[in-house]
Amino acid sequence: PEPLHQFFKMFWDHDRKWCSRMLGADELDFRFSLLQMCSGYRHFPDGIMTLKQTSLRLHQEVQRYIVGIVAGSIPQEALSAIRALTDFCYRSQAPRLMDADITKLTANLQEFHNSKTTLMEAGARGSLDHWQIPKLEMMFAVAPSISSMGALVQWSADVTEHAHIDVIKNPARSGNNQNFDAQICRYLDRQEKCRLFMQATTMRDLELCGDSDDGDASDGEEDPPKSRGITDYFRRARALIAGKSPE
Repeated sequence: PEPLHQFFKMFWDHDRKWCSRMLGADELDFRFSLLQMCSGYRHFPDGIMTLKQTSLRLHQEVQRYIVGIVAGSIPQEALSAIRALTDFCYRSQAPRLMDADITKLTANLQEFHNSKTTLMEAGARGSLDHWQIPKLEMMFAVAPSISSMGALVQWSADVTEHAHIDVIKNPARSGNNQNFDAQICRYLDRQEKCRLFMQATTMRDLELCGDSDDGDASDGEEDPPKSRGITDYFRRARALIAGKSPE
């Protein structure tokens, strides 16, 4: 199981819609709009039901609030089912899980299945009368997978998703929407050359300057900080090409 696309996509496609049907789309948006702005948490002044082209990051932000948003307005058993499924998703992403944690993980999933009848009675599934959801069925494989192969965080697609932004999307946006492959490769090549050049000049500066700590601070006073000048990298490049040491 892969947490990023399984758990958060499952939440957005199903859990969110269950809450919307039980609470009402307008009421759900109204409650999200009333949330106070908090550092580190996303604010939804216009609600969440009208959001388009959402990212998995946004799914995570919404999942943080959902239990508190619907609490007190849906049946208690239905709230227990939503909370148990949310606990399952969060607990399974721990970087290290012991046998006791896996037992709690299994108990969370069982609690959801014991309470899901209330969700059906509250109209969470709409016109559907079954629970044949592939992502939900796949959750039964989470605990055995952790026991046999370790924590699920090692299979997360967060790294590759972020790399897709840095290596594909950002270079493509800096071009003229023509010949994407060639322009992206040229962009990445120039970035690497700039990074290597910066590394080379920095190492050369360290070799020339050496250790500036002479250990003569007997009077306990420190020299005032000196302003740093502007580095002329073009001059340094010419000196390096000529075989000279840049000053």
